[in-house]
Amino acid sequence: MLRKQNIDDYQQHFDSHRDYFVLMEEYSSTELFKEVIHFMDLAFPEWTSNRGIGGWAAEFILSNINELESFKEKEKYSSLGLLRGCYLSLANEYEKTKKKYNLVVEELSLQNFQNEYEELLKENDSLSVNEYDEFYDVLFKDFQVKSLNITTYNFEKFELPN
Repeated sequence: MLRKQNIDDYQQHFDSHRDYFVLMEEYSSTELFKEVIHFMDLAFPEWTSNRGIGGWAAEFILSNINELESFKEKEKYSSLGLLRGCYLSLANEYEKTKKKYNLVVEELSLQNFQNEYEELLKENDSLSVNEYDEFYDVLFKDFQVKSLNITTYNFEKFELPN
């Protein structure tokens, strides 16, 4: 039996990942999509993780595909020229987007760390300043490595994101 809460949860999940659903349903079988994903995987292997642009990856690909489609229509390029322009555009946009995303991820990572380890940090606040700082740094670095390695979206096959 479907409950209102389940429907609300599904709707919220769909809304927060709308770009991924649109991208995979409308573009995943196109040559442009396949070429963009192939290039991103080769040029920036970490791009779908939080080391890259993780949570923004679907929006990034969708907006770039829309831009590249209009670019293709406006200009008269050879196939090679079109690919070169496509790759340069993706690389430039990726670097800009990654800088912005990294700022957001750093802030969220610190907030999530504080929330997740609040009790443990309180339990150890009686340590000397140096011991506490060392304890904190080790704990935070481990947390950060795990959170940076999270891969948000799978563009090889259509999977529901977490």
